[in-house]
Amino acid sequence: MIRGFDFWASGVSLEERAIAYEPIAEICEKENITCVIEFDPSVHSSTAALTAELVNKIGHPNIKALFDPGNLPFADTTTPPFPNAYNQLMPNIAHIHIKDTIVVDGKADCVKIGDGMVDYKGMFKQLIKDGYTGNVMLETHYRKNVELTEEQLKRPGGAAFTDGAYPASEESIIALKNIIESVLEE
Repeated sequence: MIRGFDFWASGVSLEERAIAYEPIAEICEKENITCVIEFDPSVHSSTAALTAELVNKIGHPNIKALFDPGNLPFADTTTPPFPNAYNQLMPNIAHIHIKDTIVVDGKADCVKIGDGMVDYKGMFKQLIKDGYTGNVMLETHYRKNVELTEEQLKRPGGAAFTDGAYPASEESIIALKNIIESVLEE
């Protein structure tokens, strides 16, 4: 599996973007891999709905969606990441990123898993119900006592990007484990 994004938001039409993915789809088919397209606020497919539109327009079994519910509030502060955005992408979801987000005064920010807008308990229940067999991956953009700049979020890298990441990831892993255990106990 490889992860990809749509083009930077620059006015390229849906048709042109779908055509641009044709050679990628052919390579993925030949190599027996799946390309998952992630929605992100800086690209054309900035929401789950727009990503679903692109994946459906491409219409190739080796091109699927990456569901990152924590990304949605950075582009759309009103649509609930779960169940709304989830339902927009199913059945095309082939990979999931886990992070949590809040919106304060119209600005999105990452927080510890379980402290934000994403209903992870409901999402994991639904994943089980839907028979999801793909992977989930913790993607901690939340930091302990450090605030990431918008540039660091858009183009992560370097030592400054990792400041506070370990304790934040540790907190999020524990919270995620507790959420999953509570779902499995029900």
